[in-house]
Amino acid sequence: MFEDKYNLTLKENLFLLRKHFSSVVYTGLKMENRNITFPQTEVILQGVNDGAVALDDIYAILGMKHAIEVLIKNIDKPLTSSIIKEFNLHIAKEEAIESGVIRSGRVSISGTDYVPPAVTDAMLDDNLSHVLSSRKTYTEKAIDLFLDLIYTQYFWDGNKRTALLSANFLLCQHGLGLLEIMDRDMVEFATLLNKMFNTGQRDQIKVFLYNHCITGID
Repeated sequence: MFEDKYNLTLKENLFLLRKHFSSVVYTGLKMENRNITFPQTEVILQGVNDGAVALDDIYAILGMKHAIEVLIKNIDKPLTSSIIKEFNLHIAKEEAIESGVIRSGRVSISGTDYVPPAVTDAMLDDNLSHVLSSRKTYTEKAIDLFLDLIYTQYFWDGNKRTALLSANFLLCQHGLGLLEIMDRDMVEFATLLNKMFNTGQRDQIKVFLYNHCITGID
């Protein structure tokens, strides 16, 4: 059901990532319901601001930029919790109590009664190992990792963006395309995500992500 859709070389997948750089950054921001457009995202990434973009959104864009650069720099290494933490270090640097470290207290999810569990460094290590050692395709592993990082909320802030880059690390490394969520799919994604938080069930959102949000080079 979750067969790999693409069979790219690492060079081809990194080319795809660079071509979709702005789109991946934009996906991360829209998942967090930030009031920013794709053209504004592109302009900020080019180092230009016309004054219409809020300062915290600029920080969020630049944090994603630096985190993607970390992804590219480490793409020839196995994905580890240290790399995931480094993603979060850049992503949530200007937003969280602490960034790049596992949270030490409770967090809540707006719009749902779900309360994420207490977490530890060992828990992230164990869950990452469980995902990577499963006998699933790497496309399914990437989706599972994406959802696990979001559901468990290992960090104080930036969990969706950290999850997005972690999933894309796996996809890029194995030549399987990219995980992106287009504007047209964002409402359904948010609805299914809320359902996952409320029920703990992931099957429906997994199928949605697989069918609508994996892109590549045909």
